[in-house]
Amino acid sequence: MSGQFLPTEFIEKYNRLMGHEAESFFTSLKEDRTYGVRKNDLKIDEKEFLTRWEQEFGVTPEPIPWVPGGYYYDGNTVSPGRSPMYMEGLYYIQDPSAMLPGAVAAPKPGMRVLDLCSAPGGKAIQMAAYMQGQGTLYCNDISATRIKALIRNLEQFGVRNAIVLNEDPTKLVDRFRDYFDVIVADVPCSGEGMFRKDKNSIAEWDGHGADRLAPIQYSILCSAAQMIRGGGTIIYSTCTYAPEEDELIIEKFLREYPDFYLEKIPCGHGQAPGRTDWTEFGTDMSGSVRMWPHLLKGEGHYTAKLVRKGDDYREPVKANIKVDKDVLQAFTKFAKETLSISFDNHCLYTVGNGLYAMTEKPANLDRLKVCKFGWYLGCLDHGKFVPSQSLACALKVEELAPNRVISLTSDSPDAHSYLKCETPSFDTDVKGYLAVAIDGIPVGWVKSSGSVIKNMYPSGWRMC
Repeated sequence: MSGQFLPTEFIEKYNRLMGHEAESFFTSLKEDRTYGVRKNDLKIDEKEFLTRWEQEFGVTPEPIPWVPGGYYYDGNTVSPGRSPMYMEGLYYIQDPSAMLPGAVAAPKPGMRVLDLCSAPGGKAIQMAAYMQGQGTLYCNDISATRIKALIRNLEQFGVRNAIVLNEDPTKLVDRFRDYFDVIVADVPCSGEGMFRKDKNSIAEWDGHGADRLAPIQYSILCSAAQMIRGGGTIIYSTCTYAPEEDELIIEKFLREYPDFYLEKIPCGHGQAPGRTDWTEFGTDMSGSVRMWPHLLKGEGHYTAKLVRKGDDYREPVKANIKVDKDVLQAFTKFAKETLSISFDNHCLYTVGNGLYAMTEKPANLDRLKVCKFGWYLGCLDHGKFVPSQSLACALKVEELAPNRVISLTSDSPDAHSYLKCETPSFDTDVKGYLAVAIDGIPVGWVKSSGSVIKNMYPSGWRMC
């Protein structure tokens, strides 16, 4: 029988649930996984992306039909994580099925958005591209270790309007009740949909069962329900096939929260509707979407779109923003020399010696674990402003003073040397901080004394 490498209980369960379809499902789990990238609309348009991809890898990528800007690639012949394009933040490497929730959320510029289980940040980056730097994107994750990857990704991909929190979702409710326009809850799950992608998930399946996880998932969804405004949308998603974590969670939620309804997500391209026959009370689940590896080119995933009725909205207490005058003075001097854009001082604030910028005054974050307060611009060090990697990656080359840009091409030895944190070989008479741009995309800083140049690229970001 196909699927004999899988846990016996898993085989028995899906034989029972899927009937004659189970055989093709089990067979698909023995096949190669799928690979995908999603271009970063904050930094590159489609035409330029395709041109550069073809130059870099010698092939034209195949579009993923359910998400704009998503493309398949052959993981056996292409290594996109080792390309300067990736280091420039031009695309995010992500499972094709995992791109659906962000595409369904599709927040508009100016909205207030919460990615409730955000790390490592794929969906957050995707939603930030929809928002185009307008509004506020709150990214939360309960795992302190995973937060580091989240922050790095937000910075590398040029997200300016994100606040990163490290809290249990229940602790956010009182602060953000009836506040957000869009919430994405990609909840921790048993990971059945990742069996092809991560063989370890098969071995761990018994210890991460649906029965143990369902109460956690439901608690997260209930927290989201209290933070979404009237007329707002919650996107609930998992990477598992288990009805206990998918349709049964949504059914229970709709019965206990009658002010919400399930809005239909159009199916296509091999996607399947949610299974009403797998619910306890026969609640119509056809508006949600299941993604099966035997029906499409992608891994297992489930997505549901929940809309709150009415128009209730509560404006929370705003943060008491203060700006240290010494930090602001040093930044103003740096910006005058280095940048061609100006900042609204009302949206600048300091945390310690660090300077941050936001598009709007954020909610009061007192007594919450905040790991990133917005667009981190840099810090004051011995009376001088030191620009951040986050600042460089979110700038466009035209936002820099022309004499403060070192322009390289991605195929040049200097570009590869810089991304490997080696001592730069290029010369400049300009003193101070200069941005390094590869193919017109700023990627970091160097510091010049006029005769010696110091590479400021973060060692933790070093290209292999």
